[in-house]
Amino acid sequence: MFTGLAIFLIAIFLVVMLALPFCRGKLAVKLVGKLKSLLLEGPGQVLFYEQGVSQTPVRSIAWTRAWGLMAALLFTGCAVYHGNAVENHPAAVAVCGLYGALAMGLSAFFVLLGLSFVSYFPRIRGSVGLRQCGLQGLWIVDPASPPVKLQQTVASHLQKTTYVGIIDVTGFGILAKGAGTPGGFLYDAIAMASGVPVSLLLLDPEATTLDPDGPQTTVMQSVLTEMGIPALLYQKRLRATLEAVEQLNQLRPEEAKIVVRFYRERPSITALFFDKTALVSPWNPREKLSVFTQFDAETPLPDASFFEVHRRTFTRLWAHSHIAQSDGSLPPAGGSTVVRKKGSTIVRRNPGSAVAAR
Repeated sequence: MFTGLAIFLIAIFLVVMLALPFCRGKLAVKLVGKLKSLLLEGPGQVLFYEQGVSQTPVRSIAWTRAWGLMAALLFTGCAVYHGNAVENHPAAVAVCGLYGALAMGLSAFFVLLGLSFVSYFPRIRGSVGLRQCGLQGLWIVDPASPPVKLQQTVASHLQKTTYVGIIDVTGFGILAKGAGTPGGFLYDAIAMASGVPVSLLLLDPEATTLDPDGPQTTVMQSVLTEMGIPALLYQKRLRATLEAVEQLNQLRPEEAKIVVRFYRERPSITALFFDKTALVSPWNPREKLSVFTQFDAETPLPDASFFEVHRRTFTRLWAHSHIAQSDGSLPPAGGSTVVRKKGSTIVRRNPGSAVAAR
C-alpha cells in the first residue's frame, strides 16, 4: 500500500515538473504567473524596512536564541547517537569538539536559511510593488563629478526620445558649466542630440509669489536663504545657463531649439523627462549629493505611475510659466521687503529689485 502511494506521488511530481512545462508550456507559464501574482502582487502592506527601530534588536535576539537552542539540540542528538561522547578516553574530547563545531555550523546554516526565507518574499514583493509604480532605480549624483554611466544613460535616452523636459532652479549644475567632463552632465548629451526639442523650466528671479511655508517672505527670498547665496550670484548663475542655452541653440535647427521659460512656485524637484523615462530628484538647495529616481512610463499601472504624476507637474508648471527674454537678459539684482498690514501684503521694492511680493 505504502509502496503504491509512494510511486503515485513520484508520478505526480514528474508530471508536474517535467510533462507540464515541456508538453503544455503556455499552461505552465500561466499557472506560474498566477502563483507569482498571488504571492507578490496581491493587495496588502508592502514593507521595505522595519516599522520601528526598537524591533530590530528583539528580532536579532530571537534568531540568536534559536541558533543556540538548535545547536544544543544537534549536539545532544549527535552525542546520544554516537554513544561515546562522555567516555573517559582522549578520543571523547576530540569527538565533543567535532560535535560542537558541527552543531554550531549546521544550526547557523539552518538559521540563515530561515532568515533568507523570511526576508526573501517581503523584499521581492517590495521590488514588484515599486516596479508597478514605475520605479527603476536610483542614481547617486555628485554635481562636481556626475557618474559617467549616468551621462551615457541620458545620452542614450536623448537618442530615442522625441522631446526633453527639464525642471531646475538655475540650471547651473546641469548646463551652465559647459562641455567636457567638468561641465554640466546634460550639456554634451543635448549638444549631440541636436534634433530633439528641449523645454527648460527655471525659477523666475522675479518670483513674487508668497512662500506658503513662510508667509512673510516671497518664494525667491526663501530660495536665496536656503541656497545661502545673494541675489547677484543667483542671477549670475542664471545668466550662465542662458548663455549655455544660446550656444547650444546656434547649432540646432529651428524646430529643435531649446525653449526657456520661468516658473514662480516654490521649487521642489529637479527633473529630466523623456518619452518613456524620467529622472527626478528632490531639489537640494546646497547643490550637494543628489538622488535621482528613475521612473518608467511603461508600467503595469501606467495611469497611476510616478512618471505620470511628475509629468503632469511639469505640464502644469509649463502652462503657467512665462518665456525668457529673447536677448537672455535678466533684471538687475536687488532687495525687497514684504510687510503685512491689516490682512494685506504691502511690497516695498527697492530700486532695481529682482525680488518682490504682491
